Amino acid sequence: MLKYKEEKEEMENQIKLSEMRLKIATDSAKIGLWEWNVITGEIVFNSYWAEILGYKLEELEPVSINTWENLTHPDDLKKSDKMIKKCFDKEIDYYKCEIRMKHKKGYWLWILDKGRVIEWDKDNKPLKMAGVHIDIGYLKKIEEELREERKLFMGGPTIVCLLKNQKGLPLEYISPNIKKLIGYDSNELIEKEFKFINLIHPEDLMRINKEVEYFIKKNVLFFEQEFRLIDIKGKIRWFWNFTVIKKNDENEITHFHGYLTDITKRRHIEEELIKAKKLAETANRMKSRFLANMSHEIRTPMNGIIGFLDILNNTELSEIQKDYIKEVKSASETLLHLINDLLDFSKIEAGKMNFENIEFNLYDVLYDTVKLLMPKADEKKLDLNLFIDSDVPDRVFGDFSRLKQILNNLIGNAIKFTINGDVTIYVKAVNIDGLNYKIEFRISDTGIGIKQTDIAKLFKPFSQLDSSTTRKYGGTGLGLAISNQLVKRMGGDTIKVESQLNEGSDFYFSIRTEVRNLDIVETTQKILIEEMELLIVDDNYKSREIIKCYLGGYNMNISEADSGNEAIEIINQKVEENRKFNAIIIDYKMPYMNGIELSKIIRSIPSTRDTNLLLMMTYTQKNDIKTMEDNNLISILMKPLKKLELIKSIEKLSNKTKE
Repeated sequence: MLKYKEEKEEMENQIKLSEMRLKIATDSAKIGLWEWNVITGEIVFNSYWAEILGYKLEELEPVSINTWENLTHPDDLKKSDKMIKKCFDKEIDYYKCEIRMKHKKGYWLWILDKGRVIEWDKDNKPLKMAGVHIDIGYLKKIEEELREERKLFMGGPTIVCLLKNQKGLPLEYISPNIKKLIGYDSNELIEKEFKFINLIHPEDLMRINKEVEYFIKKNVLFFEQEFRLIDIKGKIRWFWNFTVIKKNDENEITHFHGYLTDITKRRHIEEELIKAKKLAETANRMKSRFLANMSHEIRTPMNGIIGFLDILNNTELSEIQKDYIKEVKSASETLLHLINDLLDFSKIEAGKMNFENIEFNLYDVLYDTVKLLMPKADEKKLDLNLFIDSDVPDRVFGDFSRLKQILNNLIGNAIKFTINGDVTIYVKAVNIDGLNYKIEFRISDTGIGIKQTDIAKLFKPFSQLDSSTTRKYGGTGLGLAISNQLVKRMGGDTIKVESQLNEGSDFYFSIRTEVRNLDIVETTQKILIEEMELLIVDDNYKSREIIKCYLGGYNMNISEADSGNEAIEIINQKVEENRKFNAIIIDYKMPYMNGIELSKIIRSIPSTRDTNLLLMMTYTQKNDIKTMEDNNLISILMKPLKKLELIKSIEKLSNKTKE
């Protein structure tokens, strides 16, 4: 009895283990299981059967044969019923058919339905059926794609061919549409074991064979080529060929499977475009050469007109006549600027733009360029700042006039498109390999900005962002296009732009240069400055940051104020602490209280009457004061600030403090 009980338990365990294995297998294979009681109509599904259709099993309860029928496509239900009847009549042991069932989201899903009778009564009537449902939607999709591909190959512009891997590559198969494309009968070519290479144009044959040898040597599995085939009437047609190399288990090539697409029309269009492009380029070069040769003849009379206007302006004239001359001169200078842009662009196109490679002082070029643009900035009440990193070499080799041209254009544009705020030029250097440097420039403004979608238009010749820009600001739309070409010719990359509409812009460019003397611009590390208390007063924070950066590393405590009123508060606080500043650097151009007005207030405070004051101003602003003695100023610092001059002025004040 005990032995029987043990055997029974062992059998039950084996059954449970088998059921568990079956569940694991069906779950991993993602198979939907069903069991149908034919007599009662009850049906049992596993959870994955419901998941295939997007449901959870509990959503379909109570389940019955009606659940299945309601979800099955009516046309496929009839087909399934016929197969089930054959099983009931024992005409077949099991049935298999493809049916469509409705997914929870409403679309039809293709299902492979397989089943058989698993239990009969004593009269051979079916009691139970069981089976599986498998999602075959992806297989149906592949079948559809293959059908479409077959249609394309049978009637479209693509020839399919299979070539044996033997000498001469005879055809094993070629699609019938070859007759439509080049006139040959596919069956006839195969029967005669026609060599496909006999169709290839003789001028392409050697190249094709070399390419195939190369691809085989490189052990590639597929490759593409373009070549000409000669049709049955002797006409030439172009084909693009995609070939798949078939190999056996020993890695030996057995076949070449080719897909040849007729590209004759495309090639003809390309050839016509190439001819048209060559004609256009020739005409363009001739035009550019003409304009480049006319450079001197056009510029000379314009410069003469401007020169005689200056002479005429120095004669006895009424105020109205002087205004007329001023307007004529302004129009003439604008016209000369437009002519210069057009001629420079023509020279670049004609390849006649010459570049010098001479040694020059980079610092002088930068300061001179900014100094010339200061009047425009002052006129618009903009701050124009220049910061040169200490690693930038002073003497470099290149074409300084072209560098000036780039800087003039970018800084001039920044001033033109900035209504208020500032324009700041940052310069730094990267040592590439000892004697070769990459000089990097950034021109930053607080102007009107540019839409991201419009940035690409900036460097297109004769392009403005919109017509209103041309009307309001003028210009040919050539300046940036020319500058971009000049930067490339000077070893740099394309000019880059970062901008947000109404939030300003940053233009980046770089040039490559050689430094034959590794002595970098004279530094001031040798200058000894006693500990100093310094106050910087400037409404522009960028200007304050530049001064602090230039004075970094020196023995001084630096405070800063963004207005005259704040400066007075800081000075009074020092006085209360029984301390004072050794020197105060003041910007002349500040709102509400300018530098002269602030200096007078400072001089009126008994404890700060002898404080050293340095006034920062531009050359155009210098006319606003009589002499620096009249205002008790120890020194005037000219903008843009030069690091060396700034530190020498501080050194002078330090020495005065020691005395």
